[in-house]
Amino acid sequence: MSLNFIEDTRIDPNNLHYEWIKQATLYAEWSERHVNAIRDRDLLKIKVDAYCARLGNKVRTNWMHLGFDKKPTEAAIEAYVGMDAEFLEMQKKLADLNYNINLFQAARQGLEHKKRSIEGLERLHLAGYYSSLTTSPEGKDTQEQHLYGTMSAELRETMINRANKE
Repeated sequence: MSLNFIEDTRIDPNNLHYEWIKQATLYAEWSERHVNAIRDRDLLKIKVDAYCARLGNKVRTNWMHLGFDKKPTEAAIEAYVGMDAEFLEMQKKLADLNYNINLFQAARQGLEHKKRSIEGLERLHLAGYYSSLTTSPEGKDTQEQHLYGTMSAELRETMINRANKE
């Protein structure tokens, strides 16, 4: 399973049966990635909230040892938590997970569009769009000249063979 959803949304119009068969599997795979990313993000949010609460309690109880001159306000506690290296790393991971969620959602939307495109190509195929050739008058003349030229050569060869047999 590729991680490049653009490749997964491409359609080979010469293999619509294959594209149709693999469509459901691709959609399921990208959907699973999407829900897993949401779960991972939600679990990380729980960890971030718990970390912030612990750090905030630490500041509230040990504010003198942490360099505060007086009891910190909630804004000062939030600023302290916001500068914490581990908190910032967790925030970066949250941003990455949100990016993945958006990417997987885009993949699912792309696969929905692919499904509709396959259905449209199927309707065109059933309507005979791919079965009949249209040629210009010049092209038709060229085809007839080639056909008659080939027939004439074969006819001459047949006549020569018959004459040689007699």
